[in-house]
Amino acid sequence: MSYSSSSIASSPQKGDLPVLSEGDKEGQSVKPDDLKLGGPPVRAWPKDPKTSVFRSGSRLNQAA
Repeated sequence: MSYSSSSIASSPQKGDLPVLSEGDKEGQSVKPDDLKLGGPPVRAWPKDPKTSVFRSGSRLNQAA
């Protein structure tokens, strides 16, 4: 399956899911257990739930 670069670089959309963008769980959905109070920041990309495209084409799409 191929994806256009415009879908990868597009801004986050309503309904996108946050997925971990680094570490041993990279690509997995962010879960409450991943977010520790006082812990290190968690970085995530938005993922289109219909096409599974990570909107990782712009650093501005990454959330911490």
